[in-house]
Amino acid sequence: MSKPLTNYTDCSYRNIRLKEDQCTYTWYSELLDRLYNLFLTAGKRHKRTITTRFDFSFPSIYPDSCEGIFSTFLAEFVKNVPSEYDLLYMWVREQTDSDHPHYHLQLLASKSKHRSFHRLFNYANVLWCKHLDIPLMRGYVQENRTHTVNWNQDPYTGKHSLAAAFHHAVYLAKTKGKTKYLGNSKLYGISKIKEEI
Repeated sequence: MSKPLTNYTDCSYRNIRLKEDQCTYTWYSELLDRLYNLFLTAGKRHKRTITTRFDFSFPSIYPDSCEGIFSTFLAEFVKNVPSEYDLLYMWVREQTDSDHPHYHLQLLASKSKHRSFHRLFNYANVLWCKHLDIPLMRGYVQENRTHTVNWNQDPYTGKHSLAAAFHHAVYLAKTKGKTKYLGNSKLYGISKIKEEI
């Protein structure tokens, strides 16, 4: 059995504001730590990092078991991303009132050759429909706001761009939706990187 996750309720994490006054989210410390470590790793590997979140859902009347679909999708997706992206990622599984889970995938890539995730988003949509064994259609993969972190700029500008990107990415670490999951499915996963914390 996996170790229980620890709730984190502070308004800031490592001097980065996590929520606005009206936000009611709480987070898991372990997920915040892993996400922050992912950003630190990107800062060591990229001059500038672009980051966004893709959200994956199942059709409401999806007849099959959801077990293993995201894992096989992600393995194929990551394997086929061109190396110049220097891709890092973290994903989480959530389930609320739906019969099926949904997934959030935070992507971090080098901005040296790519200015957006447009191609990866289109590829993710095609591949997700393939793994669901449904006709190609939009709506089951959503792309969220893209941020750029400028690691080599002056400390104020660089820290500001990191804070904005991390503030948006912490959605993955929220506690809501992570208590109801099926079987032995993992709750989250991350790129294989050396721990910095």
